[in-house]
Amino acid sequence: MLIKFDADSALVDQLKAYTGERTGSKAFASAAAGAPGLSAEIRRLRNELEQARETIRVQRQTLEQARCAAIALVERCGQEDLING
Repeated sequence: MLIKFDADSALVDQLKAYTGERTGSKAFASAAAGAPGLSAEIRRLRNELEQARETIRVQRQTLEQARCAAIALVERCGQEDLING
């Protein structure tokens, strides 16, 4: 199938450099052929990033809870009446 369109020469040069193709038409064809795979990879990476952010959120919450528990323990250990009962 023949597809014709006007393209900015800077974009053509970028695609040629990206794909390693020597002609603009081959560069566009190569970039278009790779687009579905790149799109899938972007979706996968975004999902992975969201999972990492959730893990960090949970770990921060856990650390804050541990910090509060440690402060409470130190305060209780510092009370003479609890130790001497």
